[in-house]
Amino acid sequence: MSSTSRSVAAETLFHPSFVPLILRMDRRSALFIFVNALLYLPLSIYSATYLRQYLSHYSLKSLGVLYNLIIA
Repeated sequence: MSSTSRSVAAETLFHPSFVPLILRMDRRSALFIFVNALLYLPLSIYSATYLRQYLSHYSLKSLGVLYNLIIA
């Protein structure tokens, strides 16, 4: 593997202090995050429809927090 690697950078202005926040990652990290996002979206849609039957029986707040912690 060569010592020079290409990186992907994203800049946002939505930081609380309005200072540009620049995120950098290499291509492999970007691919990993993209694949995770592709898995997360259909799983979230399925989970939302599946859990409607439990809404009247259980509080789903803790499940939502735990679900997002597992994905993160």
